[in-house]
Amino acid sequence: MRSISRILLVLLGLGGGWANASTPQPGFQAEFEVSSSASADKAYRKLEVLSTSLAKENLTVKSSEVTAQETKVAQIEMSDDEVSNADAVRHCPELGGQVESVTVPAGTFESCKMTVTDGAVKTEIWESTVPFIAVKAVRTLANGTVETRLLTGYGVR
Repeated sequence: MRSISRILLVLLGLGGGWANASTPQPGFQAEFEVSSSASADKAYRKLEVLSTSLAKENLTVKSSEVTAQETKVAQIEMSDDEVSNADAVRHCPELGGQVESVTVPAGTFESCKMTVTDGAVKTEIWESTVPFIAVKAVRTLANGTVETRLLTGYGVR
């Protein structure tokens, strides 16, 4: 079962394995649409790799989130473990998940679907080999509110 901190990283648009072919390079971007059943407003989140440091095994990432009310931009340091996961699908059964195909605005992906429950909060995650790997995440809160995050685009721009 996944740890709560791992779930939080995934919901933020993060998640992850170190220095392999899927480690994103500077210029790589991933874009997400975030919606909630409690509001008609949507948020849009973009993560962009600014630089990498193999010596420190970390990346500098620019995080931008745009809502109807505001735009937030932050520069954060992340370990590669928080960004890439080339083995998500291959090791899915070992991670307690099931392999399935999922379609999001960015395309159709083979993914590892995992479900985690923390008290009254249920989170379903579809991890794939795309950096910032959760191509889809659905969290159901105790009050019934459903929050959904979908990958809308990715690649070097």
